[in-house]
Amino acid sequence: MSLPKQGEYIAIEFSPTEEHEEQGYLLALVLSVESINRCGLVWVMPVTSITTGPGRFVLPDGEPVKGAVLYAQIRTLDCNARSWTSRGMSSREVLEEVLSCAATALGI
Repeated sequence: MSLPKQGEYIAIEFSPTEEHEEQGYLLALVLSVESINRCGLVWVMPVTSITTGPGRFVLPDGEPVKGAVLYAQIRTLDCNARSWTSRGMSSREVLEEVLSCAATALGI
């Protein structure tokens, strides 16, 4: 079975969740690199249609999905245990911007 790649947009089941966490079958941007993804675990950030508010990177025109990446909600998900499908690859520029936002949010 193939696994998502860094910079790939995927649709994946986020549930179960708690309180304010994003839930349901959602779009996400994969952050983790192949060495992490090989074990089936991927680090993702959900993509929402709500483009205003803190902790969001609004996706520019030309990306395969529309909306905003929630860089303050990094999750680790098991792609072997959850149903997922690819929705295309982000541009290198968008991936770098999102990773920069995440690093700033994490203080690294």
